[in-house]
Amino acid sequence: MLVTPGSSTTYETQCDFVFPFTARKGPFYMLDADRWKPSGNFEGNYLWLPYDFSATGAPTANYYQDWI
Repeated sequence: MLVTPGSSTTYETQCDFVFPFTARKGPFYMLDADRWKPSGNFEGNYLWLPYDFSATGAPTANYYQDWI
């Protein structure tokens, strides 16, 4: 699990999968996670973030509110 600032989970989500891409500069990973809000009608959102690994293999993800 990737714990992020202000959260006991990855930006208050649960990981669905990490999708690998092949890029010119090497592999690139994208995290897909979901966030469910069970208040009345169930509401769900998805979170997509670039996902990296440090030299020691520790996972990191940077949050972006908007993609441009």
